[in-house]
Amino acid sequence: MGVPGDLMQVGSVQVRQSLHVQDVDDDKGEIYGRVIPFEKVVELMRGLSEVLERDAFGSQPSAVDHYARVQLRWAHATDEVPLGRATHLEALNDGLYGRWRFNNELRTAEGTRAWQVWQSIKSGDMTELSAGFRVKREPIITEVDGGLLITRQRDSCHLVEGSIVPSGAYGQDAVLLAVRDTRQAWRDGWAARIARLR
Repeated sequence: MGVPGDLMQVGSVQVRQSLHVQDVDDDKGEIYGRVIPFEKVVELMRGLSEVLERDAFGSQPSAVDHYARVQLRWAHATDEVPLGRATHLEALNDGLYGRWRFNNELRTAEGTRAWQVWQSIKSGDMTELSAGFRVKREPIITEVDGGLLITRQRDSCHLVEGSIVPSGAYGQDAVLLAVRDTRQAWRDGWAARIARLR
């Protein structure tokens, strides 16, 4: 993880990192930032790019309880207690934005993961967000300039979690990064498809 060529999947969840935390509310224990950009073509690996359309998350951001089960995690860890949960999601023209509230008991208990992460966010040492989403339906795949373009269209994704990550593959100019299949199956499969085009 941490370089643009790293591609994997965490269970059934597609992961994209990393985008900048834009606002920190120390009183409420909340952070806010864009977790998924829309209409931005990003190269996931040589010959493979991806774009998420503005309505890729369908009605999830505008649903009454759209955020109820969207957790805030540390580096997508599923074996740790979540840091908190989303309190708001919104789809704006340039991307999917979220506001997450830390679990206050954990955030204020010195030495806990939540406390450590919160201190690093406040000091500006960690500012990167990453999003994990489930794919609800297959993307549109087109050939573009000898490579493949994956287009995530209307109502094809569902946000599962936002994560604080130590550093993103693209730094503060990050748009999104794929982190997928640790067994390399995902990457190898796409590499084979791209090779057949050549």
